[in-house]
Amino acid sequence: MQTLSRRVITESCTNMRRLGRERLKGNWNIMVIGILLAAVCVYVPNWILNNLLGKTETITEVFTKSGIDLSKYSSLFTSDQLQQFSNTTMHISPVSNIYLLLVVGTFSFGIIYMMMMLFRARQTRPSDVFVGFGMYVKTLGLYLYMALFMMLWSLIPVAGIFLAIIAAFRYSQSFYILFDNPDMPVPAIVAASKYMMMGNKGKLFCLDLSFIGWALLAVVPSMITSGIASYCTSSVAIIGLASFVGSAAELWVMAYMTAAQTAFYEILIGNIKAETYIPGVY
Repeated sequence: MQTLSRRVITESCTNMRRLGRERLKGNWNIMVIGILLAAVCVYVPNWILNNLLGKTETITEVFTKSGIDLSKYSSLFTSDQLQQFSNTTMHISPVSNIYLLLVVGTFSFGIIYMMMMLFRARQTRPSDVFVGFGMYVKTLGLYLYMALFMMLWSLIPVAGIFLAIIAAFRYSQSFYILFDNPDMPVPAIVAASKYMMMGNKGKLFCLDLSFIGWALLAVVPSMITSGIASYCTSSVAIIGLASFVGSAAELWVMAYMTAAQTAFYEILIGNIKAETYIPGVY
């Protein structure tokens, strides 16, 4: 069991990204393939469930059910775009949402597990992204526990969305703590994450924000492929597939971002003294 501790991180985002890149050196393909496996296992069944069991709805109807009246935002869209929203249909199924709840947390832990193995100088492989299913009850319970409280925070009028985002940063270390403490109860894991993030939420926010340029650059291929598909067909399925294929660059960004976030955790618990960091020495 890892002894938990708390530090207020003053290390620069630049240095944490550097630490992440150093651990990814020679291991990019392992992480990218692992993340790809997770993405396929999460989103392909979700797409299949939506198309097999989903109710056909227009984009306008989907927004309306979410409480958003697109007609009130007519200044942001042309009349042709609004008409396209009314004509474009998609399949939505509650079953697919249940599926996401059941697997997203477990695959998220798998990705973090792989990155932690790299930081601890241990061997890992893409198939390790499924390791969370070996402790499925714990990973699912932890994910649902966090999701429940973030949802409750979001229900608070006006400030709810901001409070939910703050809660997400408070709970952000939970899967890392689970890696080091697999026998710790779920409430204790979340409580430990909240304690460790006192005074550190702003730093993690800045670290995540520092990837915005890479994130925007990575979505360009997806926009191009989906744009071409939209020009050639009105099929939402084909457009979605084209967008998925074009999003390949996002896999590298996610690997890079996860590496930097893992460096954040390792500094937080004292495994890395970043200012005098020597590769492979912890």
